[in-house]
Amino acid sequence: MINARNVKKILALVDQGLSHGLGKPEPGKMCVEAAVCSVLEGRHGDDPACVGSAVREFKINLNDQNWSTNAARAAGLRRLAIAQLGSDTISQEDFVAALALGTVTEILPLVLPAGKERDRCAAATTLKEARSAADAAVGVGGNDVGDAAEAAYRAVAYPAGRTIATAIAEVAFAAYAANAPAADDHIRCASAELAVQILISMNCPGTKFLKLTEE
Repeated sequence: MINARNVKKILALVDQGLSHGLGKPEPGKMCVEAAVCSVLEGRHGDDPACVGSAVREFKINLNDQNWSTNAARAAGLRRLAIAQLGSDTISQEDFVAALALGTVTEILPLVLPAGKERDRCAAATTLKEARSAADAAVGVGGNDVGDAAEAAYRAVAYPAGRTIATAIAEVAFAAYAANAPAADDHIRCASAELAVQILISMNCPGTKFLKLTEE
C-alpha cells in the first residue's frame, strides 16, 4: 500500500545506501527497487508491482550506473524512489517520450560546450526538433560528448520496431559523458530529477508524497 508510513520506511532504507545491482536483503546492501519491494511486498526483488515497466527499467539503468559511492547513489535516487510509486497507472509510452525530449533539452546541454548546438538542444519543443538538434550536436566536443549526443539522437528517433526498454537504456546513458565521478553524479542526479518532474506532470500517485523526502 502506498501511504505515508510506507514511504517513510522506504526512505529509511534508501538513506542507508543503495547497491549496484539487486544486492542483498539487508539495509544498505540493496538497490532502490529492492528497497521498495522489501517495504511494500515483504520480499527481495527488483520488480515492485506498483512501478511501471518503463519507469522501472529507467530506474534500474540509473541505479546501476557507476556512482562515486553508494551514498551518492542513494542521495541521487531518493526523490525518484518515491515519485515512481504507482507509476503502473500512467502511460509508459508517454513517460519515455517525455524522458527522451527532456534528455535532449535539459541533460545533453550540461555536457555540450557553449554554442549554437547547445542552444538548439535546449530550445527544442518536440521530438522532431530534439532529434534534429541532437543529430547536429554529434560532432561537437570530444568523443564522449559526441557519443552522448548520438545516444540522445537515437533515443528520440524511435525507429520501427523499437522497444521501450531499448529507448530507455539509451536515454539513461545519453548524457553520462563527464570525466570525473563527481561530475558524473551531477549528470545522473539531473536525469533522476528530470524523471521526477515528468512523473509530477503525469500525476503519478507517488509524487503526492514527495514532501516527505524533505523531512
